[in-house]
Amino acid sequence: MKTMLVAALAGAALSIGVAQAAPLPPGGVTRAEVTAALAAKGLPAALKADGAGEQLIATKVGDTPFVIIFYGCKAQRCQSVMFKTAYHFDGGVSAATINDWNRNKRFIRAWLDPDQDPNAVMDVDFEKGATSEAIASNLETWLGILPLFRQHFQ
Repeated sequence: MKTMLVAALAGAALSIGVAQAAPLPPGGVTRAEVTAALAAKGLPAALKADGAGEQLIATKVGDTPFVIIFYGCKAQRCQSVMFKTAYHFDGGVSAATINDWNRNKRFIRAWLDPDQDPNAVMDVDFEKGATSEAIASNLETWLGILPLFRQHFQ
């Protein structure tokens, strides 16, 4: 009897985990699904058009603004997204500091803009399938690395 109860509880726990990781239709993610992940983290989301008229999401965490850019979109589903931010530091930062970041850190790649300010991006591929949990997990990765990125240059 005890074994059956343990097995039933284990099965219930697995089904709860599966229910939370809601699979999304093939072909990528929608802006609405990404916006929902931002809302779940208590982050604002505003749809804006970039210079080419493509819709992106503008948001921020604390005092760090960032955008989420969508690529390979067919209808509403987009195959991949890019998280992007930039910081301004008076006097800029050195190429050696950017190179140190890229050499020693994962997930975010960085470069200097013409003013020697650091820019950062993280690409995520959802083309072969996604879940609501995968969107949230990638968002958590980005949000976790942003403070480290900023600290690296201060």
